[in-house]
Amino acid sequence: MHNTYAQAVDDCVIYVMSRTDMERLFRTKPKVALRFIEAMGQRLREAETRLEEVTFKSIPSRLAILLLRLSKDQGVSRVTGYTHQDLGEMLGTYRETTTQTLNEFKNQGWISIGLKKIEIHNR
Repeated sequence: MHNTYAQAVDDCVIYVMSRTDMERLFRTKPKVALRFIEAMGQRLREAETRLEEVTFKSIPSRLAILLLRLSKDQGVSRVTGYTHQDLGEMLGTYRETTTQTLNEFKNQGWISIGLKKIEIHNR
C-alpha cells in the first residue's frame, strides 16, 4: 500500500494486473508494451509540467491554466462538474483561496460563475 490515493471524478472501471501478467503481456504483444511506454512518457511530461507550475507560478496563473485545460478537455468554453473545493485540491491550495481568485477573475470579466459551472469569456 502507498500513502497516497486517488479519487475518480467520473464513474470508471479499474483493472488490476499482477507484475507477472504485465510482463507476459509485454513479451507476447510488443505493441502493447510500446503504447504503455508512450502513455507513461506522456504522464511523466504532464507531471513535470504540473510540478513546474506549482513551483514557479502564482495561484492565479495556475488556476487560469487549470481552467483552460479543463475547458479544452470538455471541448467547450466552460468548465462543469467541479466545486471550488475540487479545483483547490487540483491546485494544491485552500478552497477559500480558489474562491477568492475565481471572484477576482469574475470581477475582471474573464469568467462567470454558476453552480459547478464556470463560463470562460476571455481566454
